[in-house]
Amino acid sequence: MSYLEAWLAGLVDGEGCFTVGIWPQHKTTLKFSPMFSISMKAGDWQDVAEDLLESNRVPFHTRNRKNQHEITVSGHRAVKKLIQVLGPHLVVKKPIAELISGFPTAQPRNRFSLIDRSYLDAVCEAVDRVRMINKGKNRRHKWDGEMIRAFYNK
Repeated sequence: MSYLEAWLAGLVDGEGCFTVGIWPQHKTTLKFSPMFSISMKAGDWQDVAEDLLESNRVPFHTRNRKNQHEITVSGHRAVKKLIQVLGPHLVVKKPIAELISGFPTAQPRNRFSLIDRSYLDAVCEAVDRVRMINKGKNRRHKWDGEMIRAFYNK
């Protein structure tokens, strides 16, 4: 099945996007989650891609909008599993995939406990590097390292 993984990696190199999703949770906490998405005109590619992800036990979500079909993988474990499957075949997206696969995971805490500063620094550095790699792709992001630090320094 390696040729199908190489085929999907080729699609990912051309049309896929690795990024970091950042969402406010409550008033004092942010949630950080590595994400992957690919969106193209609906066609046979989606069935093959979904079958490949299912056979490798990579959780994903699909949606159709107008004539576009989108496959999204989110969360640390799911995105790292996707990168493990496709990583050997990636070319263009390999640097960002390696960066995302090393994205730091938070220690368990509740929304009232203080965030670990070394974790926050690692997240800010990784987010800034991801934003730099994705720069020029007509994307606007509210959150960067400076904004994340400002949020936690209120």
